[in-house]
Amino acid sequence: MSMNPLFHSVGVVQSAAKDLKKLKQATEKIEGMFLKDLLTEMRKTAQHKAFGDSTGSGIYEDLMDQTMAENLSKGGSLGMGKMLYKQFSREALQQAETRIRQAAQASKQMEATASKEQSLNK
Repeated sequence: MSMNPLFHSVGVVQSAAKDLKKLKQATEKIEGMFLKDLLTEMRKTAQHKAFGDSTGSGIYEDLMDQTMAENLSKGGSLGMGKMLYKQFSREALQQAETRIRQAAQASKQMEATASKEQSLNK
């Protein structure tokens, strides 16, 4: 019995959708990490400390930088995450398309083999 390429295609599309969602989250995190490092380095050059010079001020500044970076990356302020997503999503979609084509081709080959076997058995 041959594999139905439609069912396989649906599975591939669902898998690709999950992968694209994960990719979106990962590219936002990459932009967030970059922004965090950027904010931290920028803060080093500032004359004024946001939380003063107390012992714990560095922790609060780090938390503030992290929160700002996360919020900025979710908004796509730099566009770096969007650019990475666009590039990598093309590859993911091309891979999914290739898997669908391979499944359809395999299905056709299986049907042709089954048809030949039936004609030989007659």
